[in-house]
Amino acid sequence: MMIMPLGPDLARELSISPTYIGYLGGGYTLAAALSSLFTAKFIDNFDRKHVTIVALLGLTLSTLLCGFAWDMQSLFIARLFAGLFAGPATSIALAIVTDQVPTAQRGRAMAIVMGAFSVAAIGGVPFGLKLALWYSWSTPFFVVSLCGVITLIAVWALLPNMTHHLDDKNQQPQTGVLLLNLLGKSPVQGACTGL
Repeated sequence: MMIMPLGPDLARELSISPTYIGYLGGGYTLAAALSSLFTAKFIDNFDRKHVTIVALLGLTLSTLLCGFAWDMQSLFIARLFAGLFAGPATSIALAIVTDQVPTAQRGRAMAIVMGAFSVAAIGGVPFGLKLALWYSWSTPFFVVSLCGVITLIAVWALLPNMTHHLDDKNQQPQTGVLLLNLLGKSPVQGACTGL
């Protein structure tokens, strides 16, 4: 959501060929997907609050580093690190909703969370472009990092420790679940393909 709209600014200010702008967005998405798959095996073994803090801290610092990039390589590496932390951040947010919201209201809660992503895209893109126009291409990264710091403080101060999933023997993570076995189930295949 940040890189593609800023593409012309990045191409001009960092001497990046416009043909490489897609790699910046794609690298972030690929890193987020791979880190989500990698952490899926053990993310439930920790306090959800601690995982949230680590993921947000990494995402915030990586986004801050994007604002200090000086060329394609430095921006690409910073975006890869941001993606590595964004995957688990999204996963843990959905896990918290699942844990904390009663089943009857869970669909509504998930809709609100996913709707927030859409609102951020709708409002964030034009706001980020305005910031880049008024100041510089790096300003949107600094503003998002500041929002990350505020969110981190709120999580640290307001979110309780979440270890109920560790205490409940019936909800213990299954260590024998393999991703390939999961993807082999027809309901999962249907969910992934939209059929």
